[in-house]
Amino acid sequence: MKSLNKSLIFILALAFLARIVGISYGLPLWLVDDEPPFTLAALKMLQLKTLIPASQLADFKTVLYYPPYLSYLYLPFFAALVAIKLLLYDGPSALFASFLLTDLSWFYIIARTINVVLATLSVFLVYKITENIFRDRRPALLAAFFVSTSLIHTALSMVSRHWLSFFLFAAITLFWLSREHLSEKKRYLCAAISAGIGVGFAIINILLAALIVLWHTIYDKKTILGALKEKFFYSLFSVFAALAALPYLLYPGSLGFRADTTEETTKTILGALASPIYFAKTIATSEFILIAFTILGLVFTFKNHRRVFWAFAAFIYSYSAIFYLVFRFEPRFFMGLLPFYAILAGYGFYEIQKKLPSGVPQKIFLLVLLIPLVFVLRFDWLAIKNDSRVLARRWAEENLPPGTKIIVLARLTRFSTTEKAISEQEKIDSSSLRKVDRADAELGKPNFHALNLFDAGNQNFYENVESYIQQNNYEYLVIQPTYKNSQYFKNVLEKSELMRTFGSGETAISLAESQFLKSPLVLFQIKEMGPEIEIYKLK
Repeated sequence: MKSLNKSLIFILALAFLARIVGISYGLPLWLVDDEPPFTLAALKMLQLKTLIPASQLADFKTVLYYPPYLSYLYLPFFAALVAIKLLLYDGPSALFASFLLTDLSWFYIIARTINVVLATLSVFLVYKITENIFRDRRPALLAAFFVSTSLIHTALSMVSRHWLSFFLFAAITLFWLSREHLSEKKRYLCAAISAGIGVGFAIINILLAALIVLWHTIYDKKTILGALKEKFFYSLFSVFAALAALPYLLYPGSLGFRADTTEETTKTILGALASPIYFAKTIATSEFILIAFTILGLVFTFKNHRRVFWAFAAFIYSYSAIFYLVFRFEPRFFMGLLPFYAILAGYGFYEIQKKLPSGVPQKIFLLVLLIPLVFVLRFDWLAIKNDSRVLARRWAEENLPPGTKIIVLARLTRFSTTEKAISEQEKIDSSSLRKVDRADAELGKPNFHALNLFDAGNQNFYENVESYIQQNNYEYLVIQPTYKNSQYFKNVLEKSELMRTFGSGETAISLAESQFLKSPLVLFQIKEMGPEIEIYKLK
């Protein structure tokens, strides 16, 4: 028993440490998709002194297009940080907002730390669910280990995107459903409350209602008709519906994701039938050990725990089919299924190990677990090294004096700049400027004279960029060679001196985009994550 406790502590510590080491990734740049909305919305609540975004909808629609609960979670911590920064701030009060906006790194670090804590909790929940279902701590430890070493779970835990909530609330809901020592009403009420609250973090958590229904009909072997005859069912439905509707009432802009739906594209019956396979393929390359033991887990649950098999299989299929019909398949969308896969994988590994002769063979078999562990540790190392775009910016700050004239053309990459450069860029393409650029101009610090062109779309400017560089005496170019409009710099590059190169350009393995579409062996072939970035001294 003591050894099992130590193993659980080790797994939880591994989960926490493997994620916390990467929380500074990409900062101070905003490189992670879907991350800024929640941080900016929390700051907007502080600025406007409101907890109800619906009361000032126009202001919030510029920053937030998801439900607001994650921003609520950050709010008290952000308020404390703002208070500390205000106490230490010695500039004009009118510029305090600009002072905050120029570097939100500590706000992101707080948000990411909260995510890491929630991720570690989710690992523990998977352990408890597996123990509840199989009445054995050994497959529970293995399931928790599979989560702690999952690349997609680790990547989404390091940043403050809302996709972790898919996993977390699926686990919380399943945790309550699996606690058979509780009364049936208490189990289902807690599950419904958890799922309803989850909708406030991500609309897709509404699918957890299907999990509750499937668990009731398949695992607990109750009929829908019987439930419809009970008043408790209607109370349960009312609780879930009210909780699920609340985030929309608080913020009608919660459905901003509708532009990404694909229900109008052509779908096929075969595609719907095969949707679980296609969905699993999004992580199969990077999580092949997990997938292999999940398949074995399905085999053994079909043999030994038929209720678990059918309940899990039904939800996996339902979830996959809905994503096929309404959305699409991407690695981060898989997070809602990952708890089920990890539980099955833990059980599958346990059953295979149990069939081996006791002693040395069983211990040798445990070495298989080193494979995902090695991959996640390598991923951690690359996260610690940081993104190529951050490294390029850091190199410039360490080697070039303030006032150096720099053109920057790389996705989501900006250097601190000056008021004069902002005025110049406004003439090129005013829509390419961000609030953080204008905040730099307002503060008037001795920054680079930098044109941050990643969103600039003035084709006339690009077609004449060579003469523009010469006429305006630009000294350095920081460029992502594969980025849009980079072809216009071909002649410029041929005449310039390459100073430094960062990144591998391997887009299939990306922490910023939370995807691992190639073998994790690629992690050992790249020196830094992020696109290839080249720094040239212009001549």
